[in-house]
Amino acid sequence: MPASIAVSDEPELSPADEYRERVECARRTAQSRYLDRLAGVVGQHGAAEPGAVMAALTARRYVDSGERCWCSCHPRLPDGDLRAMGLE
Repeated sequence: MPASIAVSDEPELSPADEYRERVECARRTAQSRYLDRLAGVVGQHGAAEPGAVMAALTARRYVDSGERCWCSCHPRLPDGDLRAMGLE
């Protein structure tokens, strides 16, 4: 049986362009998820509660134990004063 060949009018992306496209897609997805999370927190606590918004972004806890999650995939506040904690 002969192998089938797919023909496309779209130009083939270079590996670098494919990587950039994947990164941008991941960023758009992450932004959407964070916006949804913040919208829920602001709706619950009101925009006048900056601590609730900060916690929504940086305070992750394990569901089963309540312990802080230390993995690097969650944003978190600095734990030292290197570079003025990123504020300067």
